[in-house]
Amino acid sequence: MVDTVDAELVKTNVELSKAIVRRLEELGCDDERIGRLSADLSDVYAESIRYRRLVDAFLTTAADDRDALNSILVDLHVGMDHLRSHLTAVCGKDGPFRRRGGETLRAARVGVVGSGADSRRG
Repeated sequence: MVDTVDAELVKTNVELSKAIVRRLEELGCDDERIGRLSADLSDVYAESIRYRRLVDAFLTTAADDRDALNSILVDLHVGMDHLRSHLTAVCGKDGPFRRRGGETLRAARVGVVGSGADSRRG
């Protein structure tokens, strides 16, 4: 079995989430979007690292080690499902990058990023 999640990756994910929160606050993003985006964006980042490690392991595992290969493929499937859930949360019909009608817009046009710190004080 491939160990693709380590303490350092978990620590990186937490630090990244905090950095995203600070950046979104700096840009005037509202609190609801900050909470949603910080968790989703940091998890997508961490899961993409884990995904890369799994693909690398899949490509370097001996072809006759079927148990390990099957385990890696299962982990890839679970990881892709995890990515899908976060991407859907951000880009789905109710995500912060959509308007009520469902159309996709650029972040500034949707109001994800305000016009400055004062925009949070509505």
